[in-house]
Amino acid sequence: MYETLCYKVGEIKYVGLTVTPRNPLDTVVILEATYTLKAEDGTIVDSGDCTVNDREVTALITAEAEGVYTYEATISIGAEVYKPRAVIRVRG
Repeated sequence: MYETLCYKVGEIKYVGLTVTPRNPLDTVVILEATYTLKAEDGTIVDSGDCTVNDREVTALITAEAEGVYTYEATISIGAEVYKPRAVIRVRG
């Protein structure tokens, strides 16, 4: 199940997440983080680099049209790649 975020058309807001290691003593080094924003039909409507600040990963998303979108981050940590998702509902 994905987190659902609600936007109004024209809003510009950050989508963010915190990378938390299973072992709190482990160090997390995020090598790269990007995102895609897809419409319901799978069309990519936006993509780019995320901002990384220690273990925080954020992307600035603009709600341009009504609909349901899928936000997916691609986060590289060492040899591992994580792809967390969220649903964004945009209403007028």
